Amino acid sequence: MKTYLQGELESLITENSSGYQMNRLQWKSYDSDKQYLLMREFFLVYEPVSRHISRESIRRLVHFLNSAEKGNSHIIVENLTWIVDKDSIQITSNSEKGKKQIWVPGTSVQWTPWIKLEWDNPPTPEQWDTSSFEEFFTDDLIHIKVYIQGWCPGDRMDPMGKSKHLVSDLLKDAGVPAVIRPHYPVVRTGDDIIWIPGIRRSKKYTVSQNTKNSVRLTCTLQREYYDIIRKKTGH
Repeated sequence: MKTYLQGELESLITENSSGYQMNRLQWKSYDSDKQYLLMREFFLVYEPVSRHISRESIRRLVHFLNSAEKGNSHIIVENLTWIVDKDSIQITSNSEKGKKQIWVPGTSVQWTPWIKLEWDNPPTPEQWDTSSFEEFFTDDLIHIKVYIQGWCPGDRMDPMGKSKHLVSDLLKDAGVPAVIRPHYPVVRTGDDIIWIPGIRRSKKYTVSQNTKNSVRLTCTLQREYYDIIRKKTGH
């Protein structure tokens, strides 16, 4: 039988593609005692692997959730990060590392609540924006398997204008916030990483003025993360 606290949790916290999302306004409406009980129940019901978390750790989490400002983050157990937004709190796990899904031509993928990837096939433009959030590739991609995947330690790519680099270094150099770096996707074909959205593209499948057919891959980020990366990369 569902308990009262479980019913409250279902209205307070919903699951999404990167973990969970908490209604921040609803959370603020509870007194501190109830907040403590709800968090204890959360670890019992939603994250049973962490059910033995200490009382003091839960109290610190409750304090953080009540006092943190937008953009602040808190890690309470190894695989869970709590990220404060304006009206919500994202509870993300690090499970994106190694996560992999095939990308079907002409579709969009909501990788995380703040990262969306889109694939379409417009005519090859005579000139195009140099933004690394929008990249054109030859239509060879239509005929091979393309994957979106969470990057893993040791992953490398051959970016345009550079020698082979570690993905982790490219993300760090681009100023991707550390708290979302573990959840950042790469696009690959087989063993080759062809695009780190918003950061770099590879030397493969490049489009020129003479290319007749191409595909366009686009990445949309939540605005504040886009501004951070654009400022660092100059795009």
